[in-house]
Amino acid sequence: MKSSFFLLCLAIFGCFVGLSYQAGEYNRLSSADVKADSNALGALNYGAQIIAAEAIENRRVKDYIYSVSDIISAKVQTVAGRNYQFECQISDAKGGTILEGVYTVYQNLNGRYTLNEYDYQVVQKESFY
Repeated sequence: MKSSFFLLCLAIFGCFVGLSYQAGEYNRLSSADVKADSNALGALNYGAQIIAAEAIENRRVKDYIYSVSDIISAKVQTVAGRNYQFECQISDAKGGTILEGVYTVYQNLNGRYTLNEYDYQVVQKESFY
């Protein structure tokens, strides 16, 4: 009797969990979630570094070291690996130049990252005065 009740509770709980999360859907991540998950943090920084390098190469910004200064939104999708979608601000150490990037990073089952799609714009340039 106890085992039947346990199985019934487990089945009901499984239905609720199944309704709240479906494989293949994007799920929101908070900034704290991203910072606490080494895979998500790695994907965030991987994409930001590629975007910053391209902005430097195209002479849209000065050659500084850039890093993510603010995570506007983050999502994860579990597939054969993971897709991470980010919208964030990328800035130099002085905060003088800010890029706003939107990008998707795929992490394969071996842990390697690939920047799939991205867009960015320079929203604030360093003052030259």
